[in-house]
Amino acid sequence: MTLRSMTGYGQMTLSTEQVVVSVEMKSVNHRFQEFHLRVPKEWLQLEEMARQELGRVIHRGRVDVFVNLEMTSRATEVVVNWNLLDGLIAAEQELLRRFGRELDAHTVRDWLKHPDVVQVVPKLADGEEVERAVRACLQQAAAKLVSMREREGSRLQASFEEKLGRLEACLAHVKEHDRQAVKDKLAQLQARIEQLRIEVEPERLLQEVVLLVDKSAVDEEVVRLASHLESFREALSQTGSIGRRLDFIVQEMHREVNTIGSKALDARIASLVVEMKVLVEQLREQVQNVE
Repeated sequence: MTLRSMTGYGQMTLSTEQVVVSVEMKSVNHRFQEFHLRVPKEWLQLEEMARQELGRVIHRGRVDVFVNLEMTSRATEVVVNWNLLDGLIAAEQELLRRFGRELDAHTVRDWLKHPDVVQVVPKLADGEEVERAVRACLQQAAAKLVSMREREGSRLQASFEEKLGRLEACLAHVKEHDRQAVKDKLAQLQARIEQLRIEVEPERLLQEVVLLVDKSAVDEEVVRLASHLESFREALSQTGSIGRRLDFIVQEMHREVNTIGSKALDARIASLVVEMKVLVEQLREQVQNVE
């Protein structure tokens, strides 16, 4: 499965003989799966179905969903208030009887225009047809949202690969400078001894060098950091929701880089540590948006 981000947008409108369904949804990053639905109150029973449909394709992130339903003209009927109409005509006839032809009689069309005589009301909707329409509309809108999340995920993956490559290059330089730093420090010690014109037993000098190497060597941290980089790449190739796993790996990477920085004695390594910290922090920010 393609890497997905947690930001996306989807919209769809479907029409049937009874109803026009419109669904709009947008998602942002969130630690868990969270759906917020806005459904007309007369159709609140559709919420559970909507959550199930969304849960099948969206595994992490906050998703706001807006569902609108409008009944079509074919789903309405004309109702005549006959009691009101009978009363109005009876009143008209009584007026004509009392006042003769001084008043003009209403035509049928005139009476039909009278308020509340004729009403257009919705027919009783077929709940199953409405549910099928809402389900189909949700599925298509969700598919568009997922497609957008996958496109953004592809861009994230390319960025991840670029940063992992730069971290690996920095790590290779750290290993190289770490070996050279021990030789340089031994040469500095020897030069300092000669400058001070003091006698130091070779065994004693070797002990100092061993202690220095033990304190400043970063080979273990380099190996662990390389392992974390490999784990990050392996996670990118997995299916399902991997955002939390990536977040954990980045935390471990950050710990190893900090340890290298605290132990390293070489200025070149210190400079590389700064660059690696920047890259790891950028990874940390980006994985927050991975599903």
